Amino acid sequence: MTDGPSSRVGRRAAAACTFCRRRKIKCSNDQPTCNNCKTYGKECIYTPIDHGPASASASVQRLRPSTRRSTVSPRAKTNDTRRDAVSERPASPPSSSNQNAPRSGSSSVSNTIRNHQNAEPRMFVSAAGESRYHGRTSTLFEENLQLNPSKDAGSRISDDVIESGLVANALRQRQLENLNLRAGKLDFDGLDPELGLHLLSLHWNRQHHSFLVTYRPAFMRDMACGGPYFSKLLLNAIYYGASKFSPRHEVRKDPTDVRTAGWKFRERVRQLLGSALDQSNITTIQALLIMTNSLFALGDERSAAWLYAGLALRMIVDLGMHIDLVNVVGTRQFTDEDLEIRRRVFWGAFVVDKIQSLYQGRPFTIKESDTLVPIKFLDTYEEL
Repeated sequence: MTDGPSSRVGRRAAAACTFCRRRKIKCSNDQPTCNNCKTYGKECIYTPIDHGPASASASVQRLRPSTRRSTVSPRAKTNDTRRDAVSERPASPPSSSNQNAPRSGSSSVSNTIRNHQNAEPRMFVSAAGESRYHGRTSTLFEENLQLNPSKDAGSRISDDVIESGLVANALRQRQLENLNLRAGKLDFDGLDPELGLHLLSLHWNRQHHSFLVTYRPAFMRDMACGGPYFSKLLLNAIYYGASKFSPRHEVRKDPTDVRTAGWKFRERVRQLLGSALDQSNITTIQALLIMTNSLFALGDERSAAWLYAGLALRMIVDLGMHIDLVNVVGTRQFTDEDLEIRRRVFWGAFVVDKIQSLYQGRPFTIKESDTLVPIKFLDTYEEL
């Protein structure tokens, strides 16, 4: 005679396989061997579950036959069948971190909190300084990752000290711009330096319209030395965005039509963008966001603006810029300038995402609940 639903529930409350209990995995309670023991080739031994005197008496009461006839609705039978089907699924192999887990109540709570902290999104940094983000569902997520001991809470510098350093560096780089220009070190990508400086000046004067996604000290410094925060793609995106503010006719395709301003720079961006899409890069994100704002302002380029923004937001997640971890695991630690740039680019993209989505009536990409980036810009030089 087969057991009814109430008998199966009572039996599971009273006993469970020792192997399943030790591994903290769900037992299917199949007799004589449960599915988990079949999968791992273990000896299946059922032992009573001790829930204390109160729970034991309640279990006994549930196991006693009822004097009334039990009626089970079709919905209850269906739900019980679904539970059986779920319990009979093969369990995943237990992770090594759970095999020696302590069983005391206080230790379990502390381990739960610690595991939750370790389950935060991880950002891996290679020896070359390239960061990549992987969440828990990724096969590249490392469960027992150790934080960088050199960046612990006790060694962090106060924000006031960091702000002073960033402002001093911004002032120094502003002086070096003229020196690098006179030495011919600045790379204008073939454009006349006088016109290039004119467009750059317009950009720096109006970049608040694009939400500060470009960081002048790093860009102008690397423009002279070919550093990581400069690229010709970003430079031409700046040219294109600044051209609409320029009264000069040489930046227009049709001197009488201001809407054609920067056309040759847009063509250059298209040319350079092809190879730039093979790998995520901060300068590529900045260029895409600048192009998004410039094309969106034209009115009839909304599809192009939407697509450029989507590419930028994908790259942000790929680089892990939606999280702000001071303790970065890897051989290269982020500098204060790196963190400042990443925060500015992320929040600039966040605003662009919301404006684009609201205006076009489409779902946004980045949710604030999925971000771990403080709205804290420490370089106040431009603000003053």
